[in-house]
Order: sequence, then structure tokens, then C-alpha cells
Amino acid sequence: MGMVSRDIQYAVGHILEGIVKHSDPERVFLFGSAARSSERFVNDLDFLVVVPDSQSPSVVMDTLNLNIRHKPLPCDFLVATPAILRKHRGDKGSIYATALREGREVYVK
Repeated sequence: MGMVSRDIQYAVGHILEGIVKHSDPERVFLFGSAARSSERFVNDLDFLVVVPDSQSPSVVMDTLNLNIRHKPLPCDFLVATPAILRKHRGDKGSIYATALREGREVYVK
């Protein structure tokens, strides 16, 4: 069973601390069911982590998955650079465009 909405803020804050510590992101968005206020139960947290163009998204994703422990909920980390987001912003079928369109910004450097 998923978490009810009142517990989501705690879970997001807990995971966000780890994201900032291990990736030094420029921005972080919460997307998916946890970002939709209409969802009563949430079974996982989906984050779009925006890192500088000088970083490798796959390396950052591996770092987050290996180093963020004791997650209150399962988490998915989508990591992208500003260049990747510019490239896919207009592609309606892109997960990046969906995350930006439907997501909620939860961190800005």
C-alpha cells in the first residue's frame, strides 16, 4: 500500500536531501503520481534531477541509486542536463517533456 498525501512531503524532503548531497543538482522536479494533487495514494517517487552539462547523467543516476539508502518509498531518478532538456522539451512523447510539464519543482540551486 502506498503513502497517504500527508506523508509524501516528509518522504520527498528525506530523498531530496540525499539528491542534493550526492549530485549537487541545479534543479530537481517531482513528477508522476506524487506531484499530482488528485492522487490519494502514492506508491513511488519520481524525480527529474537536472545537473550541469559537464556531468554525465548516467554516472549521477548510478551515484544516486547506490548512495541514497533507507528510502521511505521506492524512487526513480531521471537525470538530465540542460542540453538534454532543451533537445527534448518540444517532444511531447519524451519523459523529459512530461516531467517538466507535469512536475513540480522542489529544489533550485
